[in-house]
Amino acid sequence: MKVALVHYRAGLMDGVSLEMEKWRKVLKRMGHEVDIVAGNNKEGVDVVVPSIGFENPKYRLINKNAFEKLEDFDINGLLNIIFEESDKVYNDIFHVLKKYDVIIPNNIWSLGAFLPSAIALFRFAKEHPEKIFIGHHHDFWWERKYFLNYTDEKIKELLEMYCPPLGDNIKHVVINSLARNALYLKKNVESTIVPNVMDFNEPLFTNEDVNLKIRDAYNISENSIVLLQATRITERKAIELAIELVNQMSKLSKKYVGKKLYNGKIFNGEIILAFSGMCESENYKYKLLDLAFKYGIRTVDLYPNVENKVWTFWDLYSIADAITYPSILEGWGNQLLEAIMVKNL
Repeated sequence: MKVALVHYRAGLMDGVSLEMEKWRKVLKRMGHEVDIVAGNNKEGVDVVVPSIGFENPKYRLINKNAFEKLEDFDINGLLNIIFEESDKVYNDIFHVLKKYDVIIPNNIWSLGAFLPSAIALFRFAKEHPEKIFIGHHHDFWWERKYFLNYTDEKIKELLEMYCPPLGDNIKHVVINSLARNALYLKKNVESTIVPNVMDFNEPLFTNEDVNLKIRDAYNISENSIVLLQATRITERKAIELAIELVNQMSKLSKKYVGKKLYNGKIFNGEIILAFSGMCESENYKYKLLDLAFKYGIRTVDLYPNVENKVWTFWDLYSIADAITYPSILEGWGNQLLEAIMVKNL
C-alpha cells in the first residue's frame, strides 16, 4: 500500500519527526511505499505542502487570535479566516494525498496547533471513505496550557470537533495508556497504544574519536564534565532545573579537582552544560543564559553545527558524560530511551 505520514513539520529532531522516521523504516520493511508529507522543506521530507504547517503565513495570525488575544477581528471574522484557510489547505492536500491508500496525520488531529489543517484533513477523510486514516496522537490540546487559553467558546467547539475527529474510516493511535484513557473518556473512542521505541540492536551512535573532535571544536577539555541537554529549547523542558543542577554540582566540584573521573581522566573542576536541540523560544533561551551567567556556568550551544551539517544530532551524544532531562511535560520522552541507548543515564 501507499502510505503518507503527515505532520506540520518533519526532518527535525523533535520527537514527532523522529517517530515518523521510525514508522517509515518499519512500514517500508513491511513492503509498503511510504512518504513523509510535511509543511517544511527539510531533508527527510518527501512531499512539501507549506500550507499545512508553521510555514503558512496565516499560522501565527490565527493562533494568536485563537489562543492568546482576539484583537485583529471579532470571533466571526476569526472563524471566517480559519475556514477560508482550511479550504486552501484542502485544495493543496487533495492533489497530494489522493494517491495514498493510508494517511497517518501526526498530531494534526490532536494538538490543534493549526485548526485549518485539522479541518481540511477531516473533510478529505469524509470525502474519501475508501481510504484508511490513522490519527497518530502524540499530544492532546487539553494537555497544553496554551491551547486551553482559547479566546472564545467557538474555538473550543472546533477543538472538540476536529481534535480528534471521529469517522468510520478513522482509527486512533496514542503513545501511552494515560492518553488512551483520556481519549476514551473525552470521545468514547477506542485507541491503540504504540509507544515510542528505539532499536537497541542498532550500533551505538557514539564513539571516543567523535567526542574528542567535538570537544576540540568547542574548546572543551577532555578533563571537563559535560552534561548534555539533548532536547529542544522550550519552556516545558524545564531546562532551568538543569542549570540549577550544574550550579549545585559546581559548588561541590572543588574538592574533586585532580581526582580521577569514571573514564580515567583527571577532573579539572569544570562542569559545562551543552545544548544540542533546536531553539523554539528565543525569550526562554535568553532567560536560561542569564541564569547560567548569574551562576558563572559555561553553556555551549551545539545545535548550529547540526543545522550546518558539521555534526549530526546523534554525534553530539559522544561528548556527554551524563544527560540532563528535567522535562515537566512529555507524552513519552524519547530522550530517556536515547540516554539508555548510549548508556549515559
